[in-house]
Amino acid sequence: MSKRFAFLFASILVGLLWTSTAMAQDDYKRFEFFVGYSHNRVDVGPVEDFDPDDIEFNDIFDEREGFNGFNASVVGNFSRYLGAKFDYSYHQKTFNFGFDETKIRLHNFLGGIQIKDNSAEGTFKPFAHALVGVGRTAADLSEFDDSLADFDDAGFAAAIGGGLDIRLSDRVAIRAIQVDYNPMKFDFSDFGTTGIPGTPTFTGDQKRTLHNFRIGIGIVFH
Repeated sequence: MSKRFAFLFASILVGLLWTSTAMAQDDYKRFEFFVGYSHNRVDVGPVEDFDPDDIEFNDIFDEREGFNGFNASVVGNFSRYLGAKFDYSYHQKTFNFGFDETKIRLHNFLGGIQIKDNSAEGTFKPFAHALVGVGRTAADLSEFDDSLADFDDAGFAAAIGGGLDIRLSDRVAIRAIQVDYNPMKFDFSDFGTTGIPGTPTFTGDQKRTLHNFRIGIGIVFH
């Protein structure tokens, strides 16, 4: 009887150890939600002797400009180190031209893979991601004259980069930094309203890739 009891006890002990080990391997955050401030250094091409006090319309496409906005993402983790990620960001900047102004907006709709240690342990959580999708740009070409047509176009976009999260509690972390290379490809053939005197028109490369760099900080919820 004692041998049977010892065998039963040993079997239960082994089972408990196996279960605890399996649970430990399976103990990782199943999802995360991020939202925060985002700054995009938008590639608008080099320009010589650029003077910010004497800006012309085409200058916004001839040098790198800072666009401000926000970034949000959702990750569903299917293992401790890998997760599927959906990412959205919005940035805008307004340019003044004498009595008029033009507001340009950028959207990123991206999805892909995130690599990160999603365990419940540890304070510093570096991550990397590779995302692809659709980018959209839109411009209100004239606030002074609403009869002028707006411009918008959509094309390929991506975000390749990563950052560092700092865990504050079991459910909350601070995203100390996120840096992404953010290429966006657009067709500027229809930029401006053709045939209306005084309407600004785009005279640079009509089809080009903007080599942007997106930088952000914020808060992460698990």
